[in-house]
Amino acid sequence: MLASKAQIGAIHALKAQVGLDDDAYRDMLQQQAGQRSAKGLRVEQAGRVIQHLQGLADGNGALDLDGPYVAIARALWISGYHLGVVRNRSDRALVTWIKRQTHIDHANWVHNPAHGSAVVDGLKAWLARDGGVAWPSGKADTPGARQYAVMAAQRRRLGWSGAPLTQLPSVTAEISRMGRLIRQQLGGGK
Repeated sequence: MLASKAQIGAIHALKAQVGLDDDAYRDMLQQQAGQRSAKGLRVEQAGRVIQHLQGLADGNGALDLDGPYVAIARALWISGYHLGVVRNRSDRALVTWIKRQTHIDHANWVHNPAHGSAVVDGLKAWLARDGGVAWPSGKADTPGARQYAVMAAQRRRLGWSGAPLTQLPSVTAEISRMGRLIRQQLGGGK
């Protein structure tokens, strides 16, 4: 039995609430129900899609992305948020940015090494240009060094001088704290 008009309407309303663009929406439908259009959904498939979209609407905007480049892309995206460069820290916004800037569909960059590298390099270039991050290079390019590079850029954006911090109980917490200060200065609230 095909999905009811009420179910299809709920799917479209949740799609709008979650803020999925058409490509991300169709990819989500394919992943959740094996269909690229809501018109062909059966009742049980529509129920799964509604449940998934409600989780996105209620949650933090995390999409079901899995692959070797997802963690670093998310980390860079959230770093951009804490630098005041990214306004919406959700995965949906990240996937939309990737598609707009690199023309790479999110189903490709999460596993394809060439596409994944292009996404990571694009994000790093943007954060260097607009966020003032001086990324470490070579053997010095470690996750910890990248966090300290973001913190140094945050300190410059906040106008803080003095020696850079070398040890903190929680670098992530400090980046978040300074990110809130930067967003407040930019008028973005918390």
